[in-house]
Amino acid sequence: MNKKVRLMEIFGVVGASIFFIRYITSSFMIWRIRLTALVDLFLVVPFTFLIYYLVNKSLSEPQELEKNKTLSKNLKILSSIFLMIFFLGYGIHYSANAIDEYIVMVRNYVSSIPPDTYEVIHFYDELLGHAVLFLGYLGLMCAFIIKELKEAKKEKPARMFEVIVACFVGIIIGAGTAVAFIEATYFIEFLLAFSVLLLILLSLYFIKNREDPRCYLYTLLFLTGFVSILITTLIYYFIFGGLIPLSQL
Repeated sequence: MNKKVRLMEIFGVVGASIFFIRYITSSFMIWRIRLTALVDLFLVVPFTFLIYYLVNKSLSEPQELEKNKTLSKNLKILSSIFLMIFFLGYGIHYSANAIDEYIVMVRNYVSSIPPDTYEVIHFYDELLGHAVLFLGYLGLMCAFIIKELKEAKKEKPARMFEVIVACFVGIIIGAGTAVAFIEATYFIEFLLAFSVLLLILLSLYFIKNREDPRCYLYTLLFLTGFVSILITTLIYYFIFGGLIPLSQL
């Protein structure tokens, strides 16, 4: 089986397990910290770094082309920068979010906190934290797409089962991304515009170069993911009568 497909299967199983663990621990507290926050810190962060490392390795060994070493070096630097941006945003958002959840959901202290103080917490949680986090997240996707299309050796078209796995994982990632952006409130329009633009650019690339997307499984996964983002957002809009965050329903 293709190494990329095995990695996608691991990502799907472990990712779903972490999501389930977050769900069942959401109501438990350790001291003044919700257990979910510890899961985010000690499970999600190492898992994200592991996925980053394994994807990079699968794109670099043994099929890396030596035609453009400058491009290879630049892509490694670019992906590392976006990973750092992602973790920076992750730390900002979830630190402020842990405070916000304790104030609002655990103790209901909102009425006794000065409005300007709560505005600062909200800014770090919902605006700055999400903006930096999403920049790193989408930047990593783009870096991996460019790396696979421009640097990695072209493989033979994937088999039907491998295509199904890539598309299935892409659909799940896209749906989860759409819901996360809707929950963040401020950035869903940007995500939709970004998804449409990237889909157009990738479609033009494959048409112009007469390439088969099945030869690039990660790119196929992300293509499916961005289509899933658009469809999920549309379905969400019609079901709930608008792009209203789940926490406000």
